[in-house]
Amino acid sequence: MNKVKIVGKKIIPIWLRRPERGRFFSFSKKVKPILEKLKKEEVTWNELNTYVKKSRRYDNNHMFEKVIKLYDNKVNFKNIHNPEFYGEGYGVDVLNVYRKVNLKNNENLIAFEKIYRAGSTDLKKNMWFYENVKPFFMPEIKIPSIYFILKGEQVFITYFEWIKGVGNLDNKERKNLFKLFDRLSKSVAINGKVLPSYITNFRKEHLYNTGLNLGGEWLKNNFSEEDFDIFISLNQCISSIFPKVKFTHGDLNPMGNFFKNGIIDFDRCGVYPYHYDFTFYLSKSYLPTNIYEYYSIVSEYGYLPKKINRNEMLSLLYFSFLFYSRKKEIQCSDVFLKQLWIELVKVYEEIN
Repeated sequence: MNKVKIVGKKIIPIWLRRPERGRFFSFSKKVKPILEKLKKEEVTWNELNTYVKKSRRYDNNHMFEKVIKLYDNKVNFKNIHNPEFYGEGYGVDVLNVYRKVNLKNNENLIAFEKIYRAGSTDLKKNMWFYENVKPFFMPEIKIPSIYFILKGEQVFITYFEWIKGVGNLDNKERKNLFKLFDRLSKSVAINGKVLPSYITNFRKEHLYNTGLNLGGEWLKNNFSEEDFDIFISLNQCISSIFPKVKFTHGDLNPMGNFFKNGIIDFDRCGVYPYHYDFTFYLSKSYLPTNIYEYYSIVSEYGYLPKKINRNEMLSLLYFSFLFYSRKKEIQCSDVFLKQLWIELVKVYEEIN
């Protein structure tokens, strides 16, 4: 007698259920034509990202691994088992579908699988951090270990230590963790070192450019063309106005990267302007209703200049406006954004 599984009000025979090929056998009707098509033609990186997202939608690890092998026949997944899809990302040079896996050489080791495009900036940044910077944060801040990297010709598959409870901190814990990370990041030895351009060029960052584009559009709709020109001009000269830099995580979103006593995801790290990390973190953590609340929060974190330094203030206000104007997750009001911009222009005119 065939065993059955009750799903909702339907009774489905167990033999129809194929977990390794997806949630239900019927998905194979969709998957097979896709795989057959891919065998006959070259897969581009963008197409690969599309197909792995479909794999996740179908909950189909067989399809996921097959399309990656078709893209890069030098990789295999023989060292892992029990894969589970776990979340999605937004990186340009990372496959934006992640998995939780068990490592075959040690049943107790659970890993987070992340697949990078070979030679990509994301991969280079991550490797640079682990080789040069991680020791400055340990043991005070926990950073996930890298168990191993599977190197193909087109992709590098990285297996990180699995971390529980990412994003589950309360406000006090987030604040204390940021302050600790901020203090330690200032201790990273960078003076006198020749750094690669992918570590120093913040203007190539997707998060920065999103703010630049959305902030510019917002100014066009709410202020004059002259204000827009000031904003674009600041993009070009902010590094010379306040040249101080420090090690920067680049994506300090407490809901996505903070966990108990630790921080993950250094794909966006660099040596960037002094206020870059703080203002991005601010835009993901606080929603001031006016400029006075904003200054109060900034003061709590020790980023309000103790002595009047217009150049430092301009840098703080510029990056704050840029990241708040993205309006991602935290939707700040236009009233606050207008006050922030007016304050910025006032300081800008005092300098000029």
